[in-house]
Amino acid sequence: MSAHRLFGIELHADLDLPGAAASGPSPTAAQVELRRADAAGLAAWPDDGIAVWKTQLEGAGFTALSTADRRLAIAWGDDCRFLFDIAGRSLLWEAPDPTDPAWQRLLLDTVAYLVALELGREALHAAAVVIDGAAVAVAAPSGGGKSTLTAALLSRGARLLSDDIVVVEPVAEGILAHPGPPLMSVPAADPLPGHEVLDAFGRELWTVVPVVDEPQPLRSLVLLDRRPAAEERSERVAPSPLPLIPRLLAHPRTAERERRRFVLAGDLADAVPIHRLVADSATPPNELAERVFAIAHAHEEALEMDDVHA
Repeated sequence: MSAHRLFGIELHADLDLPGAAASGPSPTAAQVELRRADAAGLAAWPDDGIAVWKTQLEGAGFTALSTADRRLAIAWGDDCRFLFDIAGRSLLWEAPDPTDPAWQRLLLDTVAYLVALELGREALHAAAVVIDGAAVAVAAPSGGGKSTLTAALLSRGARLLSDDIVVVEPVAEGILAHPGPPLMSVPAADPLPGHEVLDAFGRELWTVVPVVDEPQPLRSLVLLDRRPAAEERSERVAPSPLPLIPRLLAHPRTAERERRRFVLAGDLADAVPIHRLVADSATPPNELAERVFAIAHAHEEALEMDDVHA
């Protein structure tokens, strides 16, 4: 049984999954057992719940259902399902072809972070890289250029922390950002040289990209705003939870979790400098990467000055 550490959980799987397995046990990650469902498990799938998320993923219907008896049921298309027992920390799966990269991608990119949320984690819809020993997160709307910017940051020497979802955790020293899966959806027009491509999905290449092993302190959050004819600029945003709340994932949507997310948004605003990076839609990703590196370096220099004058 292989173990994969992602989104603050450690997934012990009954089959081989893409990406490198965890090098050793984690003292902080929640342990989750992944195994194929048998007939009894399939019969236990619920059909109603207290929190529901419905959307389309890769052309198929996707439903995530949180139940009153502390289970998470997920259905994708007609024949791919998952059932997570929160108390027992077991995740059942059912798919026609265990080797199909499509359902494995769904598991590692989406189901795993939903499991983390059900276990009490909170997450930003953002990519994150490590620069100078600290995490820099980049948030943008879907289609806003997050993936191309992340690839450009990696080509300049940054290390991947997480491709699209960043689990964050308040600690005494600030905010920790947890690594995601060692995989990335890269625009097909800009593949990453030297990295294994597992499969193509639409205009994206599902690519193996190593991530850092341990959670990293979150030092900067960049809100990327690309639009036609925009004047390029980078500006510090006044500390406030308001620009962060839309970036926090809203499932499960319960009153208690909404309150916790508002508190987390305030903690993030107090602990992490927020920058808005505005650029024309046609600005090359390498230029945006230079801006992000400059933001990261400026913050590290400010911390060093604070240490000198302390």
